Amino acid sequence: MISRHSTLIVASIISDQFLHSVRINNYQGRLIKYEDRINDVKLREFLFEYNVKGFSIEKLCKSYEDKKYLKNNILNMHTGIFYNNEKYKQFESYGQDDIKSLIIGILDREISKERTEMLINSLKIDGYIYNDKKLYEINTDIDEKVSLIKLKFKNMSFDNFEEFDRFYNNMNKCFETSMWEDVIHNSRKLYEIVLMESAKKYSSLLQGSLIIKGTEKPVEIREYLEKNDFFSEDEANIIRHYYKYLSNIGSHPKMALKEQAEFSRVISINTILYIINRLEKYVNK
Repeated sequence: MISRHSTLIVASIISDQFLHSVRINNYQGRLIKYEDRINDVKLREFLFEYNVKGFSIEKLCKSYEDKKYLKNNILNMHTGIFYNNEKYKQFESYGQDDIKSLIIGILDREISKERTEMLINSLKIDGYIYNDKKLYEINTDIDEKVSLIKLKFKNMSFDNFEEFDRFYNNMNKCFETSMWEDVIHNSRKLYEIVLMESAKKYSSLLQGSLIIKGTEKPVEIREYLEKNDFFSEDEANIIRHYYKYLSNIGSHPKMALKEQAEFSRVISINTILYIINRLEKYVNK
Protein backbone atom coordinates (compact mmCIF):
# COMPACT_ATOMS: atom_id res chain seq x y z
CA MET A 1 0.00 0.00 0.00
CA ILE A 2 1.26 3.48 -0.88
CA SER A 3 1.83 5.22 2.45
CA ARG A 4 0.62 8.63 3.55
CA HIS A 5 4.22 9.79 3.58
CA SER A 6 4.70 8.89 -0.10
CA THR A 7 1.35 10.47 -0.94
CA LEU A 8 2.41 13.70 0.75
CA ILE A 9 5.53 13.81 -1.45
CA VAL A 10 3.38 13.15 -4.54
CA ALA A 11 0.89 15.87 -3.61
CA SER A 12 3.69 18.40 -3.06
CA ILE A 13 5.35 17.61 -6.39
CA ILE A 14 2.14 17.75 -8.43
CA SER A 15 0.82 20.93 -6.81
CA ASP A 16 4.16 22.68 -7.42
CA GLN A 17 4.68 21.39 -10.96
CA PHE A 18 1.47 22.45 -12.71
CA LEU A 19 1.43 26.16 -11.97
CA HIS A 20 1.37 29.13 -14.27
CA SER A 21 1.35 32.85 -13.66
CA VAL A 22 -2.03 34.55 -14.12
CA ARG A 23 -2.53 38.29 -14.55
CA ILE A 24 -4.98 39.78 -12.03
CA ASN A 25 -6.66 43.02 -13.16
CA ASN A 26 -8.93 45.45 -11.39
CA TYR A 27 -12.39 46.30 -12.72
CA GLN A 28 -10.82 48.90 -15.01
CA GLY A 29 -8.57 46.31 -16.62
CA ARG A 30 -5.40 47.56 -14.96
CA LEU A 31 -2.83 45.11 -13.63
CA ILE A 32 -2.94 44.53 -9.88
CA LYS A 33 -0.59 41.58 -9.60
CA TYR A 34 0.36 38.19 -10.97
CA GLU A 35 -0.68 35.03 -9.11
CA ASP A 36 0.30 31.40 -9.44
CA ARG A 37 -2.68 29.27 -10.41
CA ILE A 38 -3.10 25.65 -11.45
CA ASN A 39 -2.54 25.17 -15.19
CA ASP A 40 -5.54 22.91 -15.74
CA VAL A 41 -4.73 22.27 -19.43
CA LYS A 42 -1.28 20.82 -18.75
CA LEU A 43 -2.52 19.02 -15.65
CA ARG A 44 -5.36 17.40 -17.63
CA GLU A 45 -2.95 16.18 -20.29
CA PHE A 46 -0.65 14.73 -17.65
CA LEU A 47 -3.46 12.94 -15.79
CA PHE A 48 -4.93 11.59 -19.02
CA GLU A 49 -1.57 10.28 -20.26
CA TYR A 50 -0.89 8.36 -17.06
CA ASN A 51 -4.31 6.72 -16.77
CA VAL A 52 -5.82 8.60 -13.83
CA LYS A 53 -9.54 7.86 -13.56
CA GLY A 54 -11.90 10.14 -15.54
CA PHE A 55 -13.79 11.29 -12.45
CA SER A 56 -10.51 12.21 -10.79
CA ILE A 57 -9.31 14.16 -13.83
CA GLU A 58 -12.45 16.27 -13.88
CA LYS A 59 -12.34 16.99 -10.17
CA LEU A 60 -8.63 17.79 -10.10
CA CYS A 61 -8.68 20.01 -13.17
CA LYS A 62 -11.11 22.62 -11.94
CA SER A 63 -9.78 26.18 -11.88
CA TYR A 64 -8.32 26.64 -8.43
CA GLU A 65 -7.49 29.85 -6.64
CA ASP A 66 -4.26 28.30 -5.33
CA LYS A 67 -2.35 25.03 -5.24
CA LYS A 68 -3.44 24.18 -1.67
CA TYR A 69 -6.78 22.85 -2.88
CA LEU A 70 -5.11 20.58 -5.45
CA LYS A 71 -2.68 19.27 -2.85
CA ASN A 72 -5.47 18.55 -0.35
CA ASN A 73 -7.48 16.71 -3.01
CA ILE A 74 -4.54 14.42 -3.73
CA LEU A 75 -4.11 13.76 0.00
CA ASN A 76 -7.82 12.97 0.21
CA MET A 77 -7.35 10.34 -2.49
CA HIS A 78 -5.39 8.30 0.02
CA THR A 79 -8.21 8.28 2.56
CA GLY A 80 -10.97 7.83 -0.04
CA ILE A 81 -12.70 11.09 0.95
CA PHE A 82 -11.88 12.49 -2.50
CA TYR A 83 -14.35 10.00 -4.00
CA ASN A 84 -17.07 9.83 -1.36
CA ASN A 85 -17.38 11.80 1.88
CA GLU A 86 -19.56 9.24 3.65
CA LYS A 87 -18.39 5.84 2.38
CA TYR A 88 -14.76 6.85 1.95
CA LYS A 89 -13.34 3.58 3.37
CA GLN A 90 -14.84 1.74 0.42
CA PHE A 91 -12.94 3.98 -2.00
CA GLU A 92 -9.41 3.66 -0.59
CA SER A 93 -8.48 1.24 -3.39
CA TYR A 94 -9.55 3.89 -5.95
CA GLY A 95 -7.15 6.28 -4.28
CA GLN A 96 -4.32 3.77 -4.36
CA ASP A 97 -4.83 3.28 -8.11
CA ASP A 98 -4.86 7.02 -8.86
CA ILE A 99 -1.88 7.75 -6.61
CA LYS A 100 0.11 5.00 -8.33
CA SER A 101 -0.74 6.60 -11.68
CA LEU A 102 0.50 9.97 -10.43
CA ILE A 103 3.70 8.35 -9.17
CA ILE A 104 4.38 6.67 -12.50
CA GLY A 105 3.89 10.02 -14.26
CA ILE A 106 6.25 11.82 -11.87
CA LEU A 107 8.97 9.19 -12.22
CA ASP A 108 8.55 8.79 -15.97
CA ARG A 109 8.89 12.53 -16.58
CA GLU A 110 11.57 12.89 -13.89
CA ILE A 111 9.69 15.79 -12.34
CA SER A 112 11.47 17.53 -9.46
CA LYS A 113 14.63 15.38 -9.43
CA GLU A 114 15.58 16.16 -5.83
CA ARG A 115 12.20 15.09 -4.47
CA THR A 116 11.97 12.23 -6.97
CA GLU A 117 14.85 10.48 -5.21
CA MET A 118 13.07 10.96 -1.90
CA LEU A 119 9.89 9.53 -3.42
CA ILE A 120 11.71 6.47 -4.80
CA ASN A 121 13.19 5.73 -1.38
CA SER A 122 9.85 6.22 0.36
CA LEU A 123 8.23 3.85 -2.14
CA LYS A 124 10.79 1.18 -1.35
CA ILE A 125 9.86 1.43 2.30
CA ASP A 126 6.23 1.02 1.21
CA GLY A 127 7.28 -2.07 -0.75
CA TYR A 128 7.40 -0.77 -4.33
CA ILE A 129 10.07 -0.38 -6.97
CA TYR A 130 9.67 1.60 -10.21
CA ASN A 131 10.88 0.37 -13.58
CA ASP A 132 9.85 1.19 -17.15
CA LYS A 133 6.57 2.96 -16.31
CA LYS A 134 5.46 0.30 -13.85
CA LEU A 135 5.39 -0.05 -10.06
CA TYR A 136 6.33 -3.49 -8.82
CA GLU A 137 5.55 -4.69 -5.29
CA ILE A 138 8.52 -5.91 -3.26
CA ASN A 139 8.94 -6.79 0.43
CA THR A 140 5.42 -5.64 1.14
CA ASP A 141 5.37 -7.37 4.49
CA ILE A 142 8.24 -5.51 6.19
CA ASP A 143 6.03 -3.05 8.09
CA GLU A 144 3.60 -5.85 8.95
CA LYS A 145 6.47 -7.91 10.32
CA VAL A 146 7.72 -4.99 12.39
CA SER A 147 4.22 -4.53 13.82
CA LEU A 148 4.28 -8.21 14.78
CA ILE A 149 7.77 -7.85 16.27
CA LYS A 150 6.60 -4.92 18.41
CA LEU A 151 3.64 -6.95 19.63
CA LYS A 152 5.90 -9.84 20.53
CA PHE A 153 8.26 -7.38 22.26
CA LYS A 154 5.47 -6.50 24.68
CA ASN A 155 4.24 -10.07 25.05
CA MET A 156 7.76 -11.21 25.97
CA SER A 157 8.19 -8.27 28.37
CA PHE A 158 11.36 -7.18 26.60
CA ASP A 159 13.10 -4.02 27.70
CA ASN A 160 14.17 -1.29 25.26
CA PHE A 161 10.93 -1.16 23.27
CA GLU A 162 11.23 2.60 22.80
CA GLU A 163 14.84 2.22 21.72
CA PHE A 164 13.86 -0.44 19.16
CA ASP A 165 11.10 1.81 17.82
CA ARG A 166 13.49 4.75 17.57
CA PHE A 167 16.13 2.82 15.64
CA TYR A 168 13.48 1.41 13.28
CA ASN A 169 12.10 4.88 12.53
CA ASN A 170 15.63 6.22 12.09
CA MET A 171 16.43 3.41 9.67
CA ASN A 172 13.46 4.33 7.49
CA LYS A 173 14.18 8.07 7.62
CA CYS A 174 17.79 7.45 6.62
CA PHE A 175 16.61 5.22 3.78
CA GLU A 176 14.34 7.97 2.47
CA THR A 177 17.20 10.48 2.48
CA SER A 178 19.77 8.11 0.89
CA MET A 179 21.94 7.88 4.03
CA TRP A 180 22.94 4.33 3.27
CA GLU A 181 25.60 3.85 5.97
CA ASP A 182 23.13 5.07 8.60
CA VAL A 183 20.48 2.63 7.34
CA ILE A 184 22.93 -0.20 7.94
CA HIS A 185 23.99 1.19 11.30
CA ASN A 186 20.38 1.37 12.52
CA SER A 187 19.53 -2.09 11.21
CA ARG A 188 22.54 -3.42 13.15
CA LYS A 189 21.31 -1.70 16.33
CA LEU A 190 17.92 -3.40 15.91
CA TYR A 191 19.72 -6.69 15.55
CA GLU A 192 21.77 -6.11 18.70
CA ILE A 193 18.73 -5.12 20.77
CA VAL A 194 16.77 -8.25 19.87
CA LEU A 195 19.74 -10.58 20.35
CA MET A 196 20.38 -9.01 23.77
CA GLU A 197 16.76 -9.22 24.90
CA SER A 198 16.47 -12.79 23.65
CA ALA A 199 19.66 -13.79 25.45
CA LYS A 200 18.42 -12.24 28.71
CA LYS A 201 15.15 -14.14 28.47
CA TYR A 202 16.78 -17.36 27.35
CA SER A 203 19.39 -17.31 30.12
CA SER A 204 16.68 -16.96 32.73
CA LEU A 205 15.12 -20.21 31.46
CA LEU A 206 18.30 -22.29 31.69
CA GLN A 207 19.17 -23.65 35.11
CA GLY A 208 22.85 -23.33 35.84
CA SER A 209 23.43 -21.06 32.88
CA LEU A 210 25.20 -17.71 33.05
CA ILE A 211 22.53 -15.05 33.57
CA ILE A 212 22.75 -12.35 30.91
CA LYS A 213 22.40 -8.94 32.56
CA GLY A 214 22.26 -6.71 29.49
CA THR A 215 25.70 -5.15 29.91
CA GLU A 216 27.52 -7.68 27.73
CA LYS A 217 29.13 -6.86 24.38
CA PRO A 218 27.36 -7.96 21.17
CA VAL A 219 30.03 -10.58 20.46
CA GLU A 220 29.54 -12.04 23.95
CA ILE A 221 25.80 -12.30 23.37
CA ARG A 222 26.23 -14.10 20.04
CA GLU A 223 28.76 -16.50 21.56
CA TYR A 224 26.46 -17.18 24.53
CA LEU A 225 23.50 -18.05 22.31
CA GLU A 226 25.65 -20.24 20.11
CA LYS A 227 27.30 -22.15 22.99
CA ASN A 228 23.99 -22.67 24.79
CA ASP A 229 22.21 -24.18 21.79
CA PHE A 230 19.80 -21.35 21.10
CA PHE A 231 20.81 -21.63 17.44
CA SER A 232 21.80 -24.66 15.44
CA GLU A 233 25.38 -24.68 14.15
CA ASP A 234 24.31 -23.53 10.69
CA GLU A 235 22.08 -20.81 12.12
CA ALA A 236 24.89 -19.60 14.36
CA ASN A 237 27.17 -19.33 11.34
CA ILE A 238 24.59 -17.27 9.47
CA ILE A 239 24.09 -14.94 12.44
CA ARG A 240 27.83 -14.52 12.92
CA HIS A 241 28.59 -13.78 9.27
CA TYR A 242 25.62 -11.49 8.78
CA TYR A 243 26.61 -9.41 11.80
CA LYS A 244 30.15 -9.22 10.40
CA TYR A 245 28.65 -8.02 7.12
CA LEU A 246 26.68 -5.25 8.87
CA SER A 247 29.73 -4.16 10.85
CA ASN A 248 32.11 -4.13 7.88
CA ILE A 249 29.84 -2.30 5.46
CA GLY A 250 28.42 0.16 7.98
CA SER A 251 31.84 1.15 9.32
CA HIS A 252 33.16 2.45 5.99
CA PRO A 253 31.74 5.98 5.51
CA LYS A 254 30.61 6.84 1.99
CA MET A 255 31.28 3.30 0.75
CA ALA A 256 28.00 1.55 1.53
CA LEU A 257 25.90 0.94 -1.54
CA LYS A 258 22.21 1.54 -1.90
CA GLU A 259 21.62 -2.15 -2.59
CA GLN A 260 23.48 -3.09 0.58
CA ALA A 261 21.25 -0.79 2.63
CA GLU A 262 18.16 -2.39 1.09
CA PHE A 263 19.56 -5.85 1.79
CA SER A 264 20.40 -5.10 5.43
CA ARG A 265 16.96 -3.63 6.10
CA VAL A 266 15.10 -6.64 4.73
CA ILE A 267 17.38 -9.32 6.16
CA SER A 268 17.56 -7.73 9.62
CA ILE A 269 13.78 -7.54 10.05
CA ASN A 270 13.23 -11.10 8.82
CA THR A 271 16.03 -12.49 10.97
CA ILE A 272 14.84 -10.56 14.03
CA LEU A 273 11.35 -12.05 13.68
CA TYR A 274 12.87 -15.52 13.35
CA ILE A 275 14.94 -15.02 16.53
CA ILE A 276 11.89 -13.96 18.56
CA ASN A 277 9.79 -16.82 17.17
CA ARG A 278 12.54 -19.23 18.17
CA LEU A 279 12.68 -17.77 21.68
CA GLU A 280 8.91 -18.24 22.02
CA LYS A 281 9.33 -21.97 21.43
CA TYR A 282 11.74 -22.21 24.35
CA VAL A 283 9.51 -20.08 26.57
CA ASN A 284 6.42 -22.16 25.78
CA LYS A 285 8.02 -25.57 26.30
